[in-house]
Amino acid sequence: MIQARIGLSLRALSAVVSLASLCGATAPSVSQDPVVGPQVFVEEVVQIDVEGNSRWTEEQIVSALGHPVGGPFNPLLIEAGLDRLWRALKVRAEVLKQQVTGGLRLVVRVTELPVDLEPRFVGNDGIDLEKLLEWSGLTEASELYLHQVSRVRQRLIENYKREGYHFIQIDPLVKDDLSGDGLTGDVIFRIIEGPQVHVNGYEVRGNTALPDRGALFWKDGLAKLSDPTEGEGASTRPGTRALEGSRSGAGDVLRSDQGHHQVAQDPEEHHVRELYQVGTEAARQGD
Repeated sequence: MIQARIGLSLRALSAVVSLASLCGATAPSVSQDPVVGPQVFVEEVVQIDVEGNSRWTEEQIVSALGHPVGGPFNPLLIEAGLDRLWRALKVRAEVLKQQVTGGLRLVVRVTELPVDLEPRFVGNDGIDLEKLLEWSGLTEASELYLHQVSRVRQRLIENYKREGYHFIQIDPLVKDDLSGDGLTGDVIFRIIEGPQVHVNGYEVRGNTALPDRGALFWKDGLAKLSDPTEGEGASTRPGTRALEGSRSGAGDVLRSDQGHHQVAQDPEEHHVRELYQVGTEAARQGD
């Protein structure tokens, strides 16, 4: 009796599973279309005008701005275009939007900076014009914007000192409005080179552990260890490589990039003695 009931239950369960499978096979599939958000309306640029230009044409400025007429307004293009206007044309600009029939009108308001088309150098003797232009980052045909004058002056001073002209003076004479339009300037770099400084000799101070003794073939001490003419062993001692690399030879031009040292002028002003202060011994005593 129990076996009959179990068999009946199994047959009923099989019938239910078969019916569920049939219903699942005939059930309609649910669509999985992507969810579409609301559309964002971007207005079209229908016109671009330029105001305040004098040196550059409207077509040149619009081309450098890089925003197309007839396309949707793109603030990223505007930002890149303003940066390009400054780098390429040295023009400061702002872009204004105006609502018109059919879309947007863009107004590019520019401010052109004064420029000297032929900057001049006077007073140079030891350094020729070609080298001055190279140091300035200019060519004979390139213009100089007046806001760049101080930067060019600093470059000239640094390079003059590298060539041993430690008393260099450069005074830029600037006139910022020659034509009355505020766009044409005149720049003259007035140069007073002064003497080219040469090294008369050198002294080493503070070397109590390795005092200098003797002369010529009997020379001994720190000066001998740092002397490049004393053979390969000179540059292998601790503390002498920096001295050897920064020291100028007698009669050499004193360049501004030859290490850390003090310079003592002699009465002739264009010859000096280099003074090197040795600090390693004091540091060792404090350890």
